[in-house]
Amino acid sequence: MVSDSTMKVFLYKIWLTLSIDGPTTVNFRILNLAGRILSTKSLSYTTSGIKRVDFDVSNLPTGLYFLSLKTSKGKAVRKALVIR
Repeated sequence: MVSDSTMKVFLYKIWLTLSIDGPTTVNFRILNLAGRILSTKSLSYTTSGIKRVDFDVSNLPTGLYFLSLKTSKGKAVRKALVIR
């Protein structure tokens, strides 16, 4: 689902590259360390392929966050560091 598992550092946008293997809906969430949901996004894809998703994080303070992605086939969680 997510192309790599390494932590990324971001300034104002978080971007993810996804490999979609068919029609699906992907639910995204950005969470802080306490598990509080700070942002959500839901996108439906009708075709397979490599997709890019952007999140505006300019309103978030410097810190470590979790990116949660969920589809009907499973879920993944990745770490992201936002710095200013």
